[in-house]
Amino acid sequence: MSTADTAGANTPRREKIVILGGGLAALSTAFELTSQPDWQQRYEITLHTLGWRLGGKCASSRGPNDRIEEHGIHLFMGSYFNAMRQLKSVYDELGRKPSAPLSSFETAFHPVQRVMLWEWWRGALRRWPLHVPANKRSPACGEVKPRIPYASPLMRVIAQIFKVVQTPLWWISRPLTLTRRMFLTFDFAATLVRGLAADDLLRRGLDVVDDENWSDWLKRHGAHPATVSSPIARNTINIAYQYPDGDASVAPTISATSFLRWNLQSLAFNGAFIYAFGAGSGETFVAPYYEVLKRRGVRFEFFNKVTNLRLDASGQRVAAIDIDIQAELKDPARGYDPLIEIDGLPGWPLQPHYEQLVQGEALARGDYNLESWWTPWQPVAKRTLEVGRDFDRVVFAISLGAVPHICPELMAAREPWRNMVKAMPTVLTQAAQLWFKKSSEEMGGAVRSSNPYNSLLTATYYTPINGVADLSHLLKWEKWPADQQPKSLWYFCGMMSEHRPQPAFTDHDYPQRMLDRVRYQVVQYLEACTGPLLPKATSDAYLPPGDPVSLDFSLLVDTRDPTTTPESLRTGEMRIDSQFLRANIDPTERYVTSPPGSGKHRLKAWDSGFDNVVAAGDWIYTGVNFGCAEGTITSGLLASHALSGYPRREDVINFPPEAWPKA
Repeated sequence: MSTADTAGANTPRREKIVILGGGLAALSTAFELTSQPDWQQRYEITLHTLGWRLGGKCASSRGPNDRIEEHGIHLFMGSYFNAMRQLKSVYDELGRKPSAPLSSFETAFHPVQRVMLWEWWRGALRRWPLHVPANKRSPACGEVKPRIPYASPLMRVIAQIFKVVQTPLWWISRPLTLTRRMFLTFDFAATLVRGLAADDLLRRGLDVVDDENWSDWLKRHGAHPATVSSPIARNTINIAYQYPDGDASVAPTISATSFLRWNLQSLAFNGAFIYAFGAGSGETFVAPYYEVLKRRGVRFEFFNKVTNLRLDASGQRVAAIDIDIQAELKDPARGYDPLIEIDGLPGWPLQPHYEQLVQGEALARGDYNLESWWTPWQPVAKRTLEVGRDFDRVVFAISLGAVPHICPELMAAREPWRNMVKAMPTVLTQAAQLWFKKSSEEMGGAVRSSNPYNSLLTATYYTPINGVADLSHLLKWEKWPADQQPKSLWYFCGMMSEHRPQPAFTDHDYPQRMLDRVRYQVVQYLEACTGPLLPKATSDAYLPPGDPVSLDFSLLVDTRDPTTTPESLRTGEMRIDSQFLRANIDPTERYVTSPPGSGKHRLKAWDSGFDNVVAAGDWIYTGVNFGCAEGTITSGLLASHALSGYPRREDVINFPPEAWPKA
């Protein structure tokens, strides 16, 4: 035997880890696993994802006129302690030239210090601008410093005194806008202080109130009814779409634990309260993740739709993973190159790179959506990954909505999986992006500020599309005709009610029907709700006389070719068809809710119940227990810890100490 053969025989076999999913949970897990200096001697890591792009709910691409097209409104909080710190590491390693677009973490994430609440008062919706001063800490520093000293004896005394004089103070303060809003804000904070003290939550942990609904908890600790109904309290609910079945006409529900964790963590922000992205989410952080991981040696398998996880005879571990191959590569050895570059900024195309695919011409002719579970496109091959040959351990990082479809054997074998799916219903969402001929200031929707990122941002506008953001700063990345340059860009996002089961995936017309529904709802919404938001964009203000509430649809930029789209289809509300609308209906796009009692049913990353399965996603127990990027990225840290012991427990910020497994 040669020396080389001897060396090979003595080399330990590397553990094969497959990561299923292409969202932030999968990317975060891969990043943490490969941040260990010796990872290449220990692991082979392969990530399998459907379609041609990464990012999950945060995936974005470029459409007509290179316009950025998203799943919805995406911003990060200054309290995203784990997410911001990890992304700072991603950018540091990315090492772009200083002259390059988004060259650093600081140029990718921009502080926002103003938000807009909307208060329903005396029969009308009224603006409530809120300025949140920044602090000097970096959002990536990893420190957690609460703004309100909840445990302070003085604060407890003040909170109790406030409760005694609450009723007369309300009647004194309510006539004046400023005093009323001061009352609501202070009453909310005082209720948090009283409740944390009365329930001894700082010692016992927040999980002890998981079974209680958020509003019941606030009322139990003396919050004024006006405070519970105020945008100060409802903002959290609306951000996370916490309405049963996505129906905004019924009372929202969320676990008191999740409600409190989000609010307490939000108040401990570093730097600014909110951070806007320098470009689309796909360019700002999804592409950087991919570039760094690819450079490190992680293998990416695009066009791999996971369809089933099969258990072995013992029912203790996953023995096989079934995958539909959606398209084959012309050059398998080279792999799929997914990115495009616009003005030097790597991002994601609207469609796959057909020229790299054997079936590219057929896909292009039919304009098939390979991310849709209802696509009529059939897999071109089947593949089965086998334990021991193709993988040793599995990171299941696919969204909760897909679990019943992909993991029926796991659900049948383990009651916790069944309970988890039942306890955390998922809901549909809808989104729209509108490009206007006039600036936000000209339409009466601007927020006065020297900071261009301090634009109007709200989550408490009219439901169901209660999320609204002026993201006009993104226009610089888009390429519009010189004579049709948009002056502003607005995003709208909200829930979409669902009271019937989704149809079978063979119902290929379902996505179009749902997109038609979004179109109808967006038009109806703009006709009924534009006035307070953009008072100078109504038909009465733009081309009077007219409706003082409805949007004047002629303000929308429409670059469709008049030779193929006649004037009759480019007039009035028909101009909405030139904008970007999206129905988030696929199992992997559905939003995970956190109703009362759901926290105890969330799986821990290390406690899937199967020997070789680790869970990741915003649906596992992350401490945040809330549908957000912080929870999703934190889940990746926890999944990596479950696999390798890295990162260390003390390096996972703000995770409840009592939730770690006992040593």
